[in-house]
Amino acid sequence: MAQELRLPTTLQDARPFLHVSGMFGAARGCIAVMAPLAMHPTNKNELLAWDLAADPAELADLKPEAIRERLFTPTAELPEGVSRLAIKGVHLNKSPMVIGHLKTLTDAQAARHGVDLALAERHFERLRALPDLSALWPAVYARPAGGEALDVDEDLYGGFVGNADRRRLNDLLRLSPSELALARTGFDDARLTELVWRYRARNFPDTLSDAEQARWAEHRAARLMEGEGGALTLQGFFDRIDGLAEGVEDDERAQGVLEALYEWGEHIAPEH
Repeated sequence: MAQELRLPTTLQDARPFLHVSGMFGAARGCIAVMAPLAMHPTNKNELLAWDLAADPAELADLKPEAIRERLFTPTAELPEGVSRLAIKGVHLNKSPMVIGHLKTLTDAQAARHGVDLALAERHFERLRALPDLSALWPAVYARPAGGEALDVDEDLYGGFVGNADRRRLNDLLRLSPSELALARTGFDDARLTELVWRYRARNFPDTLSDAEQARWAEHRAARLMEGEGGALTLQGFFDRIDGLAEGVEDDERAQGVLEALYEWGEHIAPEH
């Protein structure tokens, strides 16, 4: 339903919209009143939007470094008294549930889900009154100069896959695991050779040679145990689960989910 979303040329042209997403949680009915901020500077299929349940006034004084910290730092690791910013990406190429007419949400539905339309309107007017923010977003989402190269599993925007490489990938997907292990790739995009190898290691570990098994074990240990490339370590993963568990002691379902995640983490832990 992304076609109902009016994309702004300027912040003053923006209009609020309803967005339904599991990211907002069941307590809010998985719904929020959002306002467009700008198109993502590197992903043209993503709209940056502000959750109008929060006051946007602070955006006027924040520098790109502060915005990055409050967008990309896990909540548990933010300094005391600092909260995550109410910015969410709406991925237009994934058919997001967006509704351009706020009146679609009745007063009764808004009350049931805790959506304060009057507050959202006030926050929207404050957002419109902010100075031009267009120069902020390229700086916020810029890759650090001279920083460590992204791991291929995370390099989502390092370039689109060419048509020839896409045909090669489709051909590889038709192969059996044993045929895939012997296949020559010959990709134009160097990232794909590593990605295909990791795909085989994750899904068909029995096809790995002794040398490949050792290489895969080293890769997993470097990421999961040492945090290579900025990866979340298993210890960090378990710490987050412990932190979340403190707030859901009386919720059996939530406790069950966290226990399952903990068991999954133990299951994937590299052997020492």
